[in-house]
Amino acid sequence: MAPSRLIALAWMAVLIAAAPAIAAAEDAPEPEPKAKETAAEIAQRLSNPADQPANFTFNFDFVEYQGDLPDAGGQRGWSLSAQPVIPIPVAGGRKVFVRPLLPILFKQPTFDPGTGAFEDKTELGDIAMEVAWGGVEKVGNGGLLWLLGGNLTMPTATDDAVGLDQWTLGPEVVFGYVSKHLILGSIFSHRWDVWGDNRETSVTGGQYFVIVPIFDGTWQLVSTPTWSYNHNPKGDENLTFPVGGGIAKTLHIGGMTWKFQAQYWHYLQQSDRFGQDQQLRLTITPVINLPF
Repeated sequence: MAPSRLIALAWMAVLIAAAPAIAAAEDAPEPEPKAKETAAEIAQRLSNPADQPANFTFNFDFVEYQGDLPDAGGQRGWSLSAQPVIPIPVAGGRKVFVRPLLPILFKQPTFDPGTGAFEDKTELGDIAMEVAWGGVEKVGNGGLLWLLGGNLTMPTATDDAVGLDQWTLGPEVVFGYVSKHLILGSIFSHRWDVWGDNRETSVTGGQYFVIVPIFDGTWQLVSTPTWSYNHNPKGDENLTFPVGGGIAKTLHIGGMTWKFQAQYWHYLQQSDRFGQDQQLRLTITPVINLPF
């Protein structure tokens, strides 16, 4: 078995072994009733990955591509990713967050070497799952946010051209700073293949986030691009790195709280052969009430 698979399986064993201990040792007391939060307070918490309320995030992505393949610059893709966020309170003010991710590709360009042309596919992608434990440690007028956990990807893609055909597993770490006027930080994760297609997968990925509340706090300037680095590339496909940002608004509608967000990302680094050039992301996030 490849060393990367041994590392991933060891990490999985640690997570499985630690889960019952955390649950048993940190039985949370019943939370005290809270006053109803304002839209600005909820906007702040939705931007903090270590203090998010339960929600269901829908990301609508439009991507334009570039590259050396024939007609690469004329390719465009549409996708939807749906991600519920389930926070489970534990003792000490900390929480366990469960975040499954369901990607649906409505128009994904894939290159067929046999025909030398691109084909648009509408498929289900690989479903991913993140589980992390952490919280916010108060420091001065702000706090240090942190999360420790892992990620799992399942080979659920309905076409191998848009999925890995592998089970992947690895660690995830989140850290940052939060205050009334600024939230910033980074998410780092790694994935190794543990089962499935014999190709060796070793990908480091993450997200950097900067959120600045403006006006009454229900408006925010946001920047949350995601990046990745492939340690086993085919050709030049190592680093994919975008920059960009946008604006968000949180408000109460019909007895529920909703967050609406729009961002534009430009890719500074991508595969010369075929990769993202620019991306528009529209996000809709309703906050959900859970019984715990």
